[in-house]
Amino acid sequence: MAYRRLRRDEIAVLEARGCRAGDWGLVGVAGDFSPGDSFRRVLFAGKVELGHFLEGRPGDPALAAGIEDAVLRDVRIGDGCRIRRANLAGVWVGGGSVVEEVGEIVRTAGAPPFAHNARANVLAEDGARSVPLWRRLSAPLAHILCHLQKLPAAEALESVIRRDVRKHLRLPRCRVGTGCRIVRCGRLADVWLGDRAVLEGVSRLENCWLAASAGRPVRLGAGVVAEDSVFLAGSEIGDGVSLSHCLAGEGVRLENGFAAGHSLFFANSHFALGEALAVLAGPFAVSHHKATLVLACQCLFNNFGGGSNSSNHHFKLGPRHGGVLRRGVNCGSDSYIFWPSDIGAFSTVIGRHPRHLDTAAFPFSLLLGGEERSLLIPGANVFSAGGFRDAGKWRERERRQNAGAALDPVNPAALSPYVVQALDRGVAVLRRAPPGDLAWGGAVVPAGRRLAALELYGAALTFYLGERLLAGAGQAAAGLPDAAAVLRLLAGGADPGEAGGDWSDWGGMLLSGRAGRSFLSDLEEKRLLAPEAIERRLREMHAAYGRMEAAWVAWRWRQEFGDPDAAGIAGFFRQWRAAALFRRDRLLGDLGKEFNSVAAVGFGVETPAAEAFARIRGRPADAPLAAAVREETEALLAKAANIV
Repeated sequence: MAYRRLRRDEIAVLEARGCRAGDWGLVGVAGDFSPGDSFRRVLFAGKVELGHFLEGRPGDPALAAGIEDAVLRDVRIGDGCRIRRANLAGVWVGGGSVVEEVGEIVRTAGAPPFAHNARANVLAEDGARSVPLWRRLSAPLAHILCHLQKLPAAEALESVIRRDVRKHLRLPRCRVGTGCRIVRCGRLADVWLGDRAVLEGVSRLENCWLAASAGRPVRLGAGVVAEDSVFLAGSEIGDGVSLSHCLAGEGVRLENGFAAGHSLFFANSHFALGEALAVLAGPFAVSHHKATLVLACQCLFNNFGGGSNSSNHHFKLGPRHGGVLRRGVNCGSDSYIFWPSDIGAFSTVIGRHPRHLDTAAFPFSLLLGGEERSLLIPGANVFSAGGFRDAGKWRERERRQNAGAALDPVNPAALSPYVVQALDRGVAVLRRAPPGDLAWGGAVVPAGRRLAALELYGAALTFYLGERLLAGAGQAAAGLPDAAAVLRLLAGGADPGEAGGDWSDWGGMLLSGRAGRSFLSDLEEKRLLAPEAIERRLREMHAAYGRMEAAWVAWRWRQEFGDPDAAGIAGFFRQWRAAALFRRDRLLGDLGKEFNSVAAVGFGVETPAAEAFARIRGRPADAPLAAAVREETEALLAKAANIV
């Protein structure tokens, strides 16, 4: 926009309304600028550029555009803004924004690059596994930067980030985007506020970057204090939150006095009341309790109970140890884990575990703490009602406006090649172990639980392979599959192809070993130099999951059952039908525990407990979850009707 100097009559009008300037010649205005009644008691200092100001703001006539009781030093103000009782120095303000009752928005000497000079010391507080803060940082990239630290692919990715930061963030002024609302805030120093950001009652921001969003803007509430932090589209930071060296990803909610340092929170994570330090929180990580400390760990698709804790300061070199909670791990109330530890996917941790644990080979397990030893119950959660509920819960809690185009590719699958490969390792351990209790990874598997674990893991594998074969064959046959359709699918998967190698979970994105190696090689060989190309490649790998999984399932079936023929397929699906019914009965039986006599305690205050409980809670068969289990099982069995 071209700016002109103020005319003498315009200066006279402004001065009559209490406005002053060190040099009116440094104040530029839009061609159609008119002071009208829009300016009162404004101090202009340095170079100031003003758009035009209407009597009413478009779409919000109750808040008239204009500037009152403000100090403006080296600023540019867009069209139709409303600025009252605010001090702005070194700021661009986009059109249509409201800035009221703000202590100051200022660009300081030295001009830090809006948090992009900061790093989060995740998993190890000594910084050995630190991740750079970046406005385009996704969960898969954070996983690479943390776990592949100092390898060529991670170093190449860091170079991409550094080039992007230099290119886009050499900015002399703070920015307030278009359509922002900033009211009743304290000090905002060295901030980049994206379009439509909402800050209401924020106490202090220093060296922070807030993403622009047309749909779900970044929102910061009363009493928020943040420094050296990045907030991505749709993140909501509620009252009393304190953050330092953190990233709040898309759809993330942090609220109710939560405090965090050196932590990364990705898609749809939700933390409240407690504390987090050095945490790499992947999609749908949840902690809602005041007494909970989430410390130096990686977690995703999980929940921390009240009083959950861990420690990483046992050794002489300081707090340099961290732990991994693989996808779906839940920590019960007052649970404790001693880092370093690695807990298998979809396990439940109950009680205190003062020894280092490595149970990654035993997914769906129950870990029971004790004074003398930790008990490991493999497979106890394979067919739990809570796990079945979780499968739908994550989809319901999606808060991102356009998940398909979001930064974090999220795959919430419970049974997958990634988890089944861990399960296979656990089964091998159980089968080759000598009789008696099995000591493994700092825990003990009771002798009496081994056969049950093998049965549960076997049923899970059979169910998963059959369900995926039915889905793939049914899609190819455009209807109910028969043995011939399954045979064709298996024949096409003789070679695992692009599904080969160990599978990985990169911050909620599941991918084959071959896909991961190809991506890392392209980073290392400088074939992925642009952030847009990296994001596009991640989305392509995420979209290819179904194809890669189908190839792996066909390969894994052949590994288990040999070369397929019609008779072998029919025999397998008879086993699969038994596994599906076993799963149904286990799920319903687990759900029934929520309706037993213990659950009825507390319902007998005015009427007999059993009567009150039945009236309020109903019967197990009437529970929506029970109906969902039965309906899903019937639908799956119907798919196999032409085979069994």
